[in-house]
Amino acid sequence: MFNRDTFRLIKRTKKRFITLFLMVMIGVAFMVGLMSTSSIMQRSVDVYFDQNNLMDIQIYSNYGFCEDDIEAFRNTRTVKDVVGSKFYDAYVLDEHDDLYVTRFEEIDTNINQFELIDGRMPENESEAIALEISSFGAYFKIGDMISVSNENVNPEDHLLHRQYKIVGTFKSPKYLSSTNETSTLDNLSLDTVVMVGNENFVSDYYTTVYLTVEGADGYEAFTDEYQELIDKSMISIRKTKEKQEPYLKNTIIEEATAKINDGEAELETKKAEAMAELDKAQKELDDAYIKRATKILYRCCNREVSSQFYDKIPGVNEQYYKERKEDSNQDFLGIIIWYDESNKQAIVEQRNYFKTGDK
Repeated sequence: MFNRDTFRLIKRTKKRFITLFLMVMIGVAFMVGLMSTSSIMQRSVDVYFDQNNLMDIQIYSNYGFCEDDIEAFRNTRTVKDVVGSKFYDAYVLDEHDDLYVTRFEEIDTNINQFELIDGRMPENESEAIALEISSFGAYFKIGDMISVSNENVNPEDHLLHRQYKIVGTFKSPKYLSSTNETSTLDNLSLDTVVMVGNENFVSDYYTTVYLTVEGADGYEAFTDEYQELIDKSMISIRKTKEKQEPYLKNTIIEEATAKINDGEAELETKKAEAMAELDKAQKELDDAYIKRATKILYRCCNREVSSQFYDKIPGVNEQYYKERKEDSNQDFLGIIIWYDESNKQAIVEQRNYFKTGDK
């Protein structure tokens, strides 16, 4: 009875029924499209990530990473590939003196590969490429000269140059999100990213480590299966990280301590050499003084303590030459006031002790 009434109603209102049917069909088709769009977009993004070998895990360290750390991560069971990389966050001025929080990154890496959109690659140390306009930050264009301007830090402790010329733009799978990444400058958000040649970075240690996980490319990104694989891999990676954490710190401390000890040893050596030179010079001065004083004393030997000839010529009561028992060097006996060459006679102003018959 119900079915008969239903068909009778449809027959009487055929146009309205067809209209409602089409509306429902379009709505269902639209909902199916919306529901499938998300998975299609995720699949497209996953393909893009795989094509550019996007990292699965990124690790930071305040002390940095050395080659031994990289090797330790490479030997971790769940890790497929690992790359140490350097970056530096800085305040950068453009040609209009506008200030931007900018990250400088290494340009050569086999993980997180980028795509050059416009311009060309850098050909020397003072050239760079900037993040293109469709990414979260696009403040520099081709031809711009940018200047690093950190007030409390010398940029040349991190980068070879203070100024760079933008010669191209790029896009990277790392920077697809519209949410800006946090910088190391007082937790400020990044405004943009610049890539320069690896040789521009002064530091001996890596700032960050990028890892890809074994088997991760077999899962689509954003899926529970992918996240479960990453979580399992993190267990072994954390063990390696905890084991390696004190390594570089201790290495830096040991190197610094060794340099301090070497410096102190060199200082002591130099100090000893300087003291030896001073002692030698002092001895030479003392010997010269003693030699000079001795010579003067020899001149004045056998005299009583008096002012001698300093103030005036001593009188008969100020010098005593009789009853003297000490030997005189007789370097200086007196002054010849008058001499008769024919009779070999002379008048001598006596200045030292001598007697008849002395030669």
